[in-house]
Amino acid sequence: MRHRSLLILTTVLTTGALTLTACGSRDKKDDNGGGGKTTTVVIGVDAPLTGQNSATGLGIQYGVQIAVDDANAKNLVPGVKFAVKALDDKALPPTGQQNATALVANKDVLGVVGPLNSGVAQTMQQVFATANLVEISPRTPTRP
Repeated sequence: MRHRSLLILTTVLTTGALTLTACGSRDKKDDNGGGGKTTTVVIGVDAPLTGQNSATGLGIQYGVQIAVDDANAKNLVPGVKFAVKALDDKALPPTGQQNATALVANKDVLGVVGPLNSGVAQTMQQVFATANLVEISPRTPTRP
């Protein structure tokens, strides 16, 4: 039941984040072949996708993917196509920091869902803050 609640919460938060980040300044314009322009907005996911916490981490990834698929199917934001870039932090702070650097370097990424673990979050926050990149963490039990 707890995993289902986390999945629902992640999906709701991600849908809101998709809408808010669609107007970001790091967007890339692509011709969609119909004469109009399509903006691709990438939502980063950082979570433990392998190891002991992988069930929860994969739930976060799948929740974001469900929200992205739903937003694209409903054309939630006209002219915007959402995509997901998921990275495995393995619940390790150094890996999380590397992932944060990689997500910031990708100019199509306009926001990040994750991380799950507070130790990982502490290593990522400064990277995201410096780049003015939105981060929504579904669960970090320790204050930053």
